Formats: sequence, C-alpha cells, structure tokens
Amino acid sequence: PRNASIYQQAPAAYLDAVCGDGNEAQAIAAQLSKLRPDDTTVQFMAVPEILAWADIRRGDGAKAVERLEVEKPYDRYSSSSRNERAMAYLLAGRPADAIQEAAYTLSRRDMATSFDNRFATLITARAHVALNDKAKARQYYQNVLAAWKDADPGLPLVEQAKAEYAKIQ
Repeated sequence: PRNASIYQQAPAAYLDAVCGDGNEAQAIAAQLSKLRPDDTTVQFMAVPEILAWADIRRGDGAKAVERLEVEKPYDRYSSSSRNERAMAYLLAGRPADAIQEAAYTLSRRDMATSFDNRFATLITARAHVALNDKAKARQYYQNVLAAWKDADPGLPLVEQAKAEYAKIQ
C-alpha cells in the first residue's frame, strides 16, 4: 500500500515479510528507510524486522541475524524482537543461541499467555530437536500444544507444531 501512511505501511510490510513472499515488504522497507532516515523506530526496529523476516522466509538465517543486530539496544521496546532473533539463530544453525534469546520471552510473567510466549516455546522446542535433546523438545512441544488445544483447526503454525511433535514421539 504505497499510498498509505507510514503507520500503515510498516505493519503491512511486516505481514508480507512474515506471511507472503517478502518482495513487496522489501520495497516498502526501502521506501520507509528513505522517507524516514532520522526515525529511530523505522531505522533500527521496523525496517530490520521486515527485512529479517523476508530473509527468514527465504531460508537465510545468517543474513537475518546480521540484520537484527542493530535492534539489540531496543529489545525492551519490542516484544517480538528476541523471538525474531531466536528464529534467525535457529535457521542459521545456532540452536543454543536460539534458546537463549527465546528464554527472555519465556521468563516474562506479563507475557505468559501471549502469542510471543507461545512462539518462543515453539522455537525452544525446535532448538532442542536441533540439539538432539528430544526429551526437552517433547516438553516444550507439549506445553505449546496444550496452550493451543482450542486453536481453530487447520492453522498452519499449529499444524506444523503437531507434525514436528509427532516426529519425535
């Protein structure tokens, strides 16, 4: 939505990066960066997150990790920044780092029932699979699937988690 305000463009680009092919997201991120060169939120949070998710969707975890480095000083302002970095670490073959990043979200009581908490739990389960620690992976999968027990049928992320859990039974 190139005619939309910046406050509409950034979330739209983020969604395209997470759920779509990321091409439109990258174009919008470039435009936002150019339009707001002195905007800290745009330059150090929104644009890196958009581009990192596009990298993640393409399977390039290492590039996503690199992009998200600039966001670290602002982690306390974005509840999802640690999960994004955890996902990127996992994709980059760094499961121990993924667990460490996700642990922050899992430790926050104010986020105990949030999507960010559930996503951190899923990332942690996946990281334990990558570390060949199936017992811990099963525990985290059981936790996230219990939390999602009433989810609408057919949701892709829930179905993925169920399939991944079934593989380690």
